[in-house]
Amino acid sequence: EAALYQPDMGYLRASACVQANVRMARALGADIREQTTVSAVMQRGGEAVVTTGDGEEHAADRVLVTAGPWMGRLLASLHLPLRVTHQQVVYLKPAPGAAQDFEADRLPVWIDADANIYGFPADGCIAGVKLASHNLGDPVDPDNARRPPDAAYADQMADYAAARFEGLTRQVTHAQACLYTNTPDE
Repeated sequence: EAALYQPDMGYLRASACVQANVRMARALGADIREQTTVSAVMQRGGEAVVTTGDGEEHAADRVLVTAGPWMGRLLASLHLPLRVTHQQVVYLKPAPGAAQDFEADRLPVWIDADANIYGFPADGCIAGVKLASHNLGDPVDPDNARRPPDAAYADQMADYAAARFEGLTRQVTHAQACLYTNTPDE
């Protein structure tokens, strides 16, 4: 097998990045509307107008809508080829005495390009080592997406880890399901 190691690599936790952006936006005077359905965004005169699911209109000099898996519905008139899929991640517990081998200073972020499986080292934010498949999951309607993690998926990741990582157990410390929104070429 061939490997590429880049010692100056890094990674960012998406949730921490979103939280930091929200804090900065609020500090600069932004009006944040979380958990709000947006049914339309349009320009009226020199303003951006957002219509929410309850029919209210909100005008501003600029807006940022983070619709995620609902983007295709919100921008239906653009006929974007968006596909929403159910994705999962698992975190596996290192064996007693092996935890240090899976910390960030010993285990880099990695991807197995043949299997399309990737992972992150243990970093103390969530217990365990993150593993996930980058293969797209089942298409879902974001309003009716099954959100609980699938035990069969956890078994698949544990089987992969057993073949690749000495000292990583099959014990799942955390499992999570999420939605990806992709174009045909990702």
